[in-house]
Amino acid sequence: VTAQHASLASDSHIVNNANYYGYNLQGKITRAHNAQSTLKQQFDKGGRLLHAEQVHNQQQAHTLKYSYDDYGRRQTLTLPDSSTLNYSYNKFGQLSAIHLQQANSTANDSASAAQPLVTLSYDSQGNIQTQKFGNDITLNQQFDVFNRLTQQQLTHPAQTLFDTCTYNYDSINQLIARKNEGVSSHNINFEYNSLGQLIQQTLATSSTDTTTHYQWDSFGNPQSQTVQSSTSDADSSEQNTTNTDASSSIDLTRATHSEYKELAPNSSKSSSKNSSNADSVVNNECTNNTTINSATDADRLTHFGDSDFHYDEFGNQIRETGKGIKTRREYNAFNQLSCFNNNGTLTQYDYDPLGR
Repeated sequence: VTAQHASLASDSHIVNNANYYGYNLQGKITRAHNAQSTLKQQFDKGGRLLHAEQVHNQQQAHTLKYSYDDYGRRQTLTLPDSSTLNYSYNKFGQLSAIHLQQANSTANDSASAAQPLVTLSYDSQGNIQTQKFGNDITLNQQFDVFNRLTQQQLTHPAQTLFDTCTYNYDSINQLIARKNEGVSSHNINFEYNSLGQLIQQTLATSSTDTTTHYQWDSFGNPQSQTVQSSTSDADSSEQNTTNTDASSSIDLTRATHSEYKELAPNSSKSSSKNSSNADSVVNNECTNNTTINSATDADRLTHFGDSDFHYDEFGNQIRETGKGIKTRREYNAFNQLSCFNNNGTLTQYDYDPLGR
């Protein structure tokens, strides 16, 4: 491919985009440019990248320089500010450390001036067992015989236990339990249907149990999400009914783990109204139930809770509207996000010819 051209008719104007490419005899891209960026690259005889220079919007060039050892592994990376990342490897060829060499350091004091960014060690199966970072935080990891992550522990010399997370799996490698101890302590259990879809998540803390049920249609699209929250202490629940926390829940609109608050802002009144009955029936338990429904069209999520989602003819999400939410997205002719307006805060994006 030596050139790419695309046009898109938007609401108010026509968007034209183009990328151009040049190659060496090995087929490697040596030059590429578009309206925003120009990229130049140099390679050695083995096809390894040695030099990359990028100019964005005719501003100052940013250059990256690479070097390799006799085994073809990256040895150094020189950054645009002339500082250098040095890479070290163990006897098995695994990355063991990355050090930062400041630009003003000389060869004579390079050993003392190099700052450790991360040091790594591995188990017998090649899994990363420990990572010690430059800020003295250490991440320890354990794996089972199937190379599944079973425990992570963050430690720091100033604090005995920073955070520990333990993971359990079922026979088909689905995560069924996660236990957190440290800054925030809680247990989360997961249940799945025969298709591997998450149908229930139970979050247990010292004072609150929160169970979330998920329903899916026959195409795998989310239909509803029901949250049941119960607090064992009636006095504490009465103080906290206006702020229901559900940490580490699943946000179906973004398909990622997130933390959200005030999931059921309208449930505080009903929970307070029924608290006296709940005290006598369920042994000082206060239960709040909230159901969030969703709708899909052509496998696209169009409604979730208070939010509505709109798409263009290419399937790109262009608008989200809801309670306190108003976002708008624009795309260029290559379907790359070019503009994002989040409640009046505007962010614009440019891309180089490689789509970065």
